[in-house]
Amino acid sequence: MSKTSQVLLSKSRYTAGLQCPRRLWLGRHRPDVAAEPDAARQAIFEMGHEVGVAAHALFPGGVLVDEPYYRHAAAEARTRALLADPDVPAIFEAAFTHAGVRIRVDLLERLGEGRFGLREVKASTAVKPAHVPDLAVQKFVLRGCGLEVPSAELVHVDKTYVREEGPIDWARLFRREDMSRDVDATLAGVERRVAEMHGVLALGQAPDEEPGRRCHEPYGCEFWDHCTADRSAEWHLSFKRADGERRARWVDALRTGRPWVSPDLGRALGVFEPPVWYLDFETIAPAIPLFPGTRPYQVIPVQWSLHRLARDGSLEHREYLAPAGTDPRFGLAQSLIDALRDDDVPILVWSRYEHRILGALAGDLPERAIALADVRGRLLDMHPLVREHVYHPGFAGSFSLKSVAPALAPGFGYGDLEAVADGTAAAAVLLRLQRGEVEEAEAPALRRALLAYCGRDTEALVRVHGALRDLASGRGF
Repeated sequence: MSKTSQVLLSKSRYTAGLQCPRRLWLGRHRPDVAAEPDAARQAIFEMGHEVGVAAHALFPGGVLVDEPYYRHAAAEARTRALLADPDVPAIFEAAFTHAGVRIRVDLLERLGEGRFGLREVKASTAVKPAHVPDLAVQKFVLRGCGLEVPSAELVHVDKTYVREEGPIDWARLFRREDMSRDVDATLAGVERRVAEMHGVLALGQAPDEEPGRRCHEPYGCEFWDHCTADRSAEWHLSFKRADGERRARWVDALRTGRPWVSPDLGRALGVFEPPVWYLDFETIAPAIPLFPGTRPYQVIPVQWSLHRLARDGSLEHREYLAPAGTDPRFGLAQSLIDALRDDDVPILVWSRYEHRILGALAGDLPERAIALADVRGRLLDMHPLVREHVYHPGFAGSFSLKSVAPALAPGFGYGDLEAVADGTAAAAVLLRLQRGEVEEAEAPALRRALLAYCGRDTEALVRVHGALRDLASGRGF
């Protein structure tokens, strides 16, 4: 194996190889068959980058090795110069290579007497088992490069931190966990695993590995679609959580192509009869709190959409999107209370999400708690209704609204929405608006896109409800 091919492993490839050797091989030799990063994956990446940069504030005077990843040799040279300067207390993105593994260390803290502390930054709110091998392979490389590294820490977000007025208290936002003992216990096996992974990368074709639950744990694999393209829809259902009777219904629907409808659907729909409201929220959950009184990853509603179906079949729509740059909770809560105060009819939702949001709002806004509790008490969840009484082959094992609505209401969908077409994209745009990262000229179009998307979600509830009522009366399918 050539020296060039030896320098193929990185932190991410090493952890991928631990999860599955096939994933490791495909990542190097067939990246073209990987699924394109979706909005959710991109949001996770951006959040991780934001948290990583923020953690630099814990080490005043630290210096960033800002050479890009494709200039690794230059980054290593810069790192060596910083290591030799005793006045540099910390190095960010320090670059090293050893035994065919090249890494960029999030934070390298100078401890004195030629010793350094390895600090890995994660956007998570707790230590996870997968963090240990990540740190271990870095310590393996650092020791191989001649550094004395007596300590290894995970720096992660402390979800108990509550932002106060004024700037972020970075020392309280982050928690530093000493991982030295666990890392050292893992270190002995790293060299063998590195050699095994280089052996995998030298193969002429991808190793055969049976797809399974490990493809999603601890991280979702970007090659899942490629590796399961020849598997039947019935096989894919085996990974969905369900009891035996429910799974049998799903399999029968797939084999026959005929939907299953419970004979009790009509009875169950009794409490869902119009007049009814349909409610959906869009939210943000920033890792670094934006507003006083909020915590990391606290879910904050920023907009809502309401449709109302009258007894005579007429439909009306109302909506709200909070202005950018201010805590949206106050205006959103009051606008929702005002919109719903004129009647006490049920409010249909999909999942317990709206229950949780309204409960949290009531806790944050005690002066509006009674009115919000009244709204919360009117919510009726359609998700368990569908799960218990209907199965359509088009669901493909999923009971998300995005799967159920197009299957039960052919022709309905989200394909015509461009700037914002799913909840993750909506959250990302809302966050940009709240942070003031959107150009003034761009903001009106994005706000229209957000309103269109949220309105489409409550329209989906209307369509699903209508389809269920048709099924109960014998008019559907």
